Amino acid sequence: MSFWRFGFQQAAVTDTVMENATLDDLLEQDSLLQSCKDFSEKHLELICRPAMRQRLLHLLVNPASESPADLRKSYICCELLALDLPALLDALITDKEELVALWSFLDRPAPLNPLLASYFSKANCMLLQKHLGEMLATIKSIPGVIDKLLMHIGCSAIADLTLKLITCEDMPEGRGVVDWLSQENFIPQLVDHLDPHRDPEEHNMAAQSLLDIIAVSYQSAQGAVPDGNGDAIGVDGPPRPAVVFSAPTNNALIATMKSRPIVTKLVTYMLVRDAPHAVSTFTNGINIIIELMRRYCSEVEQAEYQLQLEQQNALNQAQASERHPAFTAKIAQLSVELVDLLRVLDAHAESLVHLLVEPRQSQTPVPTTIGPQVPLGSERLKACELFAEVLHLQYLYTSSPLFETFVDTVMSMAPTTATAATSPPPNRPTSMTRELIVLTERFLAIRLLPTCVDIFFNFCWNNFMHSVVYDMVAKVFNTYTYTANLLPAEPSPGTVDEPGANPRDRGSETTHVEAFLRADPRIVEKQLRGVQTAVAGLVLSILIDGGLVDKIMDAQRRNDAYTEQPRGVRLGYMGHLTYIADEVCKLADKCGPDMARVIHPRLHGSPVWQEYIHGVLRETREQDRQPLGGARPD
Repeated sequence: MSFWRFGFQQAAVTDTVMENATLDDLLEQDSLLQSCKDFSEKHLELICRPAMRQRLLHLLVNPASESPADLRKSYICCELLALDLPALLDALITDKEELVALWSFLDRPAPLNPLLASYFSKANCMLLQKHLGEMLATIKSIPGVIDKLLMHIGCSAIADLTLKLITCEDMPEGRGVVDWLSQENFIPQLVDHLDPHRDPEEHNMAAQSLLDIIAVSYQSAQGAVPDGNGDAIGVDGPPRPAVVFSAPTNNALIATMKSRPIVTKLVTYMLVRDAPHAVSTFTNGINIIIELMRRYCSEVEQAEYQLQLEQQNALNQAQASERHPAFTAKIAQLSVELVDLLRVLDAHAESLVHLLVEPRQSQTPVPTTIGPQVPLGSERLKACELFAEVLHLQYLYTSSPLFETFVDTVMSMAPTTATAATSPPPNRPTSMTRELIVLTERFLAIRLLPTCVDIFFNFCWNNFMHSVVYDMVAKVFNTYTYTANLLPAEPSPGTVDEPGANPRDRGSETTHVEAFLRADPRIVEKQLRGVQTAVAGLVLSILIDGGLVDKIMDAQRRNDAYTEQPRGVRLGYMGHLTYIADEVCKLADKCGPDMARVIHPRLHGSPVWQEYIHGVLRETREQDRQPLGGARPD
């Protein structure tokens, strides 16, 4: 039981002194916070007086000096606001002028004092938590408030406060704050902070803010919409699993972030060659694009789970059930969600690949424990991570149980011939499948995979790059074998592309994809056929143009020679090389007859390759299966 409740503590001041005390006098009392926690009526009555409130907000961000004593007063003012005292917060929220004066703290030039900025952020977060509607109305009434927030986005406390404003959208009183931020051009202005001529620290904070916005926006969209039967008891026994459907991610900030103008601006910043901080912009920009793609992939996986629950529910009811409207809307969104992003990547793919060959970072060898080595650089690694994410997206989308649903949804959104003829080409409906095929063929034309294979072998000690390149090769092979095993061995009549068709010719009225999609009822098979054809080109690009098999065997010989030297060790890529060799073997076993006619003579007809897979590769596999500590002793 608290000692203080029995009245044995020393009286701080008499009632007469309290009546005449200023806020500065109260702030010097060691017992002030405890008295307010105990809801001392006298202390609360004094602090809630207009003059006291005004002084409290002033001292919060305007200490008399930088001395510890004055900064302590600012700290106590912040703690008083954080105590959740209803009388104080209710009084503050009614005085709009006091709150506007508090927000004038943002009128100061950057950088803000981080300590005072944290007090400002904490106080406003408490006011938003307790009086959301009134506080948002006050903030929106401040002229240029978004510009002021963005001016100080490099301050972590202000970035946290901005994120708090965005999460207010989840509350009924906060509905519309995201639309307001979008109307104020919040995302375009935030992306401007990634200009390669700005400071790298500013890049990091702006990118982190964008990543946080992506995270909280997708988390907000996870709100479940029950189907009305989630807790119903099954006829034959246990309750059925609840069927829930996440709402579409109808977030204006995310939609703006994925729009073609914003992605184009971001990629343009990333590719400026002569800016002083271009590499920082490139690295942060790649992180943002990858996060958008990964969130999309998680949304697809969640939709697959929802489809599974829906099918299970229909099976339990022994009857077909209509698709939930929220699920239908979600599918429609996923069918075209990253179209603009993929188109921008297609337009700039050649410039991105050029950075793999001629990065902007220094290529001067640096001393290492194994002698001078040319650094790989973050540009090469990040560019490969981006390409790997595109290939992962293609595999996930193509192999998804929802693929047919995606195709049907896109076709249902297609306009009539008359409407299409009068619409400008950029406004024609498209699909994720089409854009992925276009981008895959672009990768083939610019020799992306052979370039990445060369980097894999040229930088034998960089396991980060080895992991990324292995993932790229595995995804390409797996996408091809999936489509090859799913589709008939021979294409159906009319499924072969017409000679001269060019999927990148966006200005033509129809492409080779759109033409056969609208003319043939076997839409899903033909789309899969388009994916298979495009990915088959990448497979051959890896094996033939990239000379992967020859490079694997050369690397094995080089490793053998290296390990035979005094104190020699295995080369750094040998572990991932084994994984890649395994993927080549699996491809040879599972590929379709068309691919087999091309690659089998190069693999099965090569005595050196056969000796490798039946000798060194088999021994390595057996060795890798052994327990690390050896056999367990008896």
